[in-house]
Amino acid sequence: MKKQVKLFFDKSIDSLILSIEHFNRPWDKGRQEAVLILLDRAFELLLKAVILHRGGKIRDPYEKQNISFEKCVRKCISDKKIKCLEKDQALTIQIINSFRDAAQHDIVKLSEQDLYLYSQAGVTLFKDILSDVFDEDLKKFNFHREKIFKMYKKNLKKFSDE
Repeated sequence: MKKQVKLFFDKSIDSLILSIEHFNRPWDKGRQEAVLILLDRAFELLLKAVILHRGGKIRDPYEKQNISFEKCVRKCISDKKIKCLEKDQALTIQIINSFRDAAQHDIVKLSEQDLYLYSQAGVTLFKDILSDVFDEDLKKFNFHREKIFKMYKKNLKKFSDE
């Protein structure tokens, strides 16, 4: 793996781990916002790693900054040599990005079930991209499906018992 690809790849994993850690934390202050912001960041960095890995560019000529998240998603849908997303997968990422925008610039209120649904869909999609593009498994990074989002199951039981 090339150096720049590895940097984006590693930081995407770090952000995913932090997103999951925040999901599972017992303190609820800022929890939803942290989960959404970090999960969105994980996807942006992963998609940039994919683009670079497949020979694409993440900076337009004469620009000082890398391409936007939205442009990354479009490249990963439509560019034949980079393509790693189907339209429904892109929609999942765009929904997470919309919640991130609300968390960053406004106020977001999701039910615990919705936060779980979008977070789990995100982790599953992240896992699929990691496998399909990089031939990597989340287990390599100490991820085990049964440990991911463990608090959700505890909270759901608590809410249903009340």
